[in-house]
Amino acid sequence: MELLAVVAPLVVAAGAVLLGAARRPLALEAGLLTVLVLLPLCGRPYPTSAGWALAASVHLVATLLGGFLLWVGMRGVAPRLPEARTLPPLVWAAVVAACVVAGIVGWPLLIEWLDPLRVAEGRLAAWLEPSRLALGTALGLLAVGLGRLLVASDPPRLAAGAALVAAAAWLIGISAGPSIPDLTLPAVSLVLPAAGAPAAWRSVQRA
Repeated sequence: MELLAVVAPLVVAAGAVLLGAARRPLALEAGLLTVLVLLPLCGRPYPTSAGWALAASVHLVATLLGGFLLWVGMRGVAPRLPEARTLPPLVWAAVVAACVVAGIVGWPLLIEWLDPLRVAEGRLAAWLEPSRLALGTALGLLAVGLGRLLVASDPPRLAAGAALVAAAAWLIGISAGPSIPDLTLPAVSLVLPAAGAPAAWRSVQRA
């Protein structure tokens, strides 16, 4: 399970790069689902409680529903998304990588700021500590999400940006250490269906 806690955040960061650089609906959908489906595996050992299992199940269902609604909303713009100001893929990769490194290096400062009594915990933690990776991944998601929200005018990219910002906020909470209620995960997962529903409705109305 330790390997999973290390690999999942890195795959999520790769999904964020794909989403940021996406110019086709399939790439946008693939990047977004990669990020959100693997989100529960970031930042903590694999949980086994009944409450967490229920929260993760609701998150998966809501994510797949949101992905479907977003895909329905993009039917009218295939094979390419509307033109938008976007960075080249290599630049997005560099931005996300820099955010991940900044989160890993800066995580002890966050812990010390939140609770001075945990200074030793932060400074002695391993470099691949899941909480460190969670903070780095969160910063990467935040950068891509805000990039989509600030420069995109089309509903698919805006919906993806909103979902990424919500996911980043949840990961920052996880990385901070205090126990986060299980219900926060389904709450985060509702952002994508809520953002994708208007685009899907307009697409159905035009059909």
